Amino acid sequence: MVLDAASLSDGEMLSITREMSYSETSFVLGNGSGGFNVRIFTPEGEIPFAGHPTLGTAFVILKEVLQKPRREIVLNLKGGRVPVRVEGGSKGGSGEEFFWMTHPEGNFGETLSKEQAALALNVESGDLMPNAPVIDVSTGFPYFVVPLRNLEALARAAVNTGLCAGLTAETRAKAFLLFCPEALSEKNDLTMRVFCHYYGIPEDPATGSAAGCLGEYLLKYDLFRGEGIDIRAEQGHQVKRPSLLRIRGRRGERVSVGGRIFKVASGSLL
Repeated sequence: MVLDAASLSDGEMLSITREMSYSETSFVLGNGSGGFNVRIFTPEGEIPFAGHPTLGTAFVILKEVLQKPRREIVLNLKGGRVPVRVEGGSKGGSGEEFFWMTHPEGNFGETLSKEQAALALNVESGDLMPNAPVIDVSTGFPYFVVPLRNLEALARAAVNTGLCAGLTAETRAKAFLLFCPEALSEKNDLTMRVFCHYYGIPEDPATGSAAGCLGEYLLKYDLFRGEGIDIRAEQGHQVKRPSLLRIRGRRGERVSVGGRIFKVASGSLL
């Protein structure tokens, strides 16, 4: 992310994003109406919302800009207003902190047939859960949510780039979120994989925006059979970059996604 970015043009933000060699870069323009104005870019251009940049930006604003405890930080993104709340920690600044972002309200779009999805993802139609659809879900960034029966099917999945390109050419969702109700760790509740070939990312190891869509999906189709969810979703094992996200939500309320955040590196723009 880049602080004090108000003077940068769109072209400069895009150029910096490409130089960063990461999938997403956030730019903090300053403290605006009711929150911090933030823009998020990929190497292809600006996007309305992305989960991990949102959580990471809130973390940096808290630690580097405000430098004092606060239980909520609001980011004004292209896709809408996203509150991020902080749980845990202590008055002295020590202790484990979790950052939770409240996703924009979810909406559901186009449904794919199981045969279409299976061919595009190199699995069998019978690998998909029978009573759950393959459907476009968005909480600011859209994904096709694909429910698979087990870890074995999830491990076999691989993108057929030609078929996926054809499917996404005329649809809102360009990425695929695959999940199954099994986990590699007994502490976790499910496993997910996210394929983003359209955006130049074969497989994303950690996807907060996708987790929010999954939360909306699980609540709508009652896959955990309850009024609410509070689950641990594991991701990234297939690319040897394991990650863990928590997903919370109740019917009629917006979904929250959270996790711990660590500062890895910092630098200056020349």
